[in-house]
Amino acid sequence: MQCRFHIGLQLPIIRGVQRRRWDFRKADWASYTLATERYIPLIPANNISIEESYQRFCGAMQKAARHSIPRGFRPTYNPCLDEECQDLLKQYDESGDPDIADHLIESLDAARRHRWEELTSKMNFTHSSRKSWALIRRLGAAQQPPKSTHLSVSANAVAAHLIQVAKAPHDKKFERQVRMQGRTLMQQMSDKSLPHPFTKEEISAALQKMKPATAPGYDNIHVEFLKNLGPTAPWYPWSRCVC
Repeated sequence: MQCRFHIGLQLPIIRGVQRRRWDFRKADWASYTLATERYIPLIPANNISIEESYQRFCGAMQKAARHSIPRGFRPTYNPCLDEECQDLLKQYDESGDPDIADHLIESLDAARRHRWEELTSKMNFTHSSRKSWALIRRLGAAQQPPKSTHLSVSANAVAAHLIQVAKAPHDKKFERQVRMQGRTLMQQMSDKSLPHPFTKEEISAALQKMKPATAPGYDNIHVEFLKNLGPTAPWYPWSRCVC
């Protein structure tokens, strides 16, 4: 019984380690903005390194997001796992009773058999054969997966191709002009100081060009976090490390 249960039941329901995802559609952006306006001004603009300022800046946004944006896991789809089967699975997880496992397997088998009969009974080649042939092709592909006819490609070949197609044409005249402008700029800087911090207009333009619904970087800061900052947060002198 245990072997049957492990092979027939647990394998389709095993879930890997999932990461919690932010649900931006249900976010309370007004609350997020107020929270960042409250947390971020507490970060000192001086007497700490840029790295520490950046870490505190990210921490302030993460803290505001946890209080304003719901977060959870995407539901995992299991075919034919209806409400009755889910209830039985929950009971088995709590008790470990093998009789409940038997009942759960029987319910799953019955639900899958019913779904199979329903699909095959709707096959109609006289009225519209497209759906029927599509189902047959899916069944055939499941039984005999098609063999790949593509040649294997090595990582070195992919890298060489990318280098070749991504190489920009050289314009010696333009490169010489850029070098001359750089030398002239360095000569004009008497104190050799760093360039001025970004202006409000430059930061605002950069935020407007950022595309939402993209993957975050290593700091786990989403574009939505930056776009919904308040009027004060982005203009701090240390915020230049963000943009």
